Amino acid sequence: MKLIKLITRLLSFLLILNSTVTLSQTQNKPPDRMKMLAAFNGEWKGEMVKVVDSKTLKYKLAHTSEKIAGGWGIQLNEKANIPEKGNYLATRIFSYSSASDSTFMYTIDNFGETWFFTGTWESSKKLVLKSQMELNGKIIEKLIIYQFLNTREYNFKSITRIAGSPDEFVEMIMKRE
Repeated sequence: MKLIKLITRLLSFLLILNSTVTLSQTQNKPPDRMKMLAAFNGEWKGEMVKVVDSKTLKYKLAHTSEKIAGGWGIQLNEKANIPEKGNYLATRIFSYSSASDSTFMYTIDNFGETWFFTGTWESSKKLVLKSQMELNGKIIEKLIIYQFLNTREYNFKSITRIAGSPDEFVEMIMKRE
């Protein structure tokens, strides 16, 4: 009788342990949407065109990207030499929330700009992100669109508006090395 109780308790413990291990493995696995963000992985080079006050600047840009946080995030490290500004360094961190089916991007650069974007995938190849903040009593809005043309090339567009008026337009064509 004691042996049957012991075996029953042992089997119960093993079942609980197995379900806990299975549950924890499921929770730690990144969602399928992260595979879309993994398209950024690797080394990329391209040209950026920036239009501000009808003045056009062109410069080369490169970034390396990798998975972070066990695949729950992607980190892009960008660098360029911008005419009139000098060396540009920026980091973009992407993540995804299955609770809201939203993609998030946090950016910071060496000029002190910091932004937090929220967006959605309009298709399996198009990510649209938006952010806004207030500065000196004016609302600044940013819209960013990533359009993957294939596994080796994507387009990037950024539109900045201040108090509803266009302020800056940026376009990039990036190619995987």
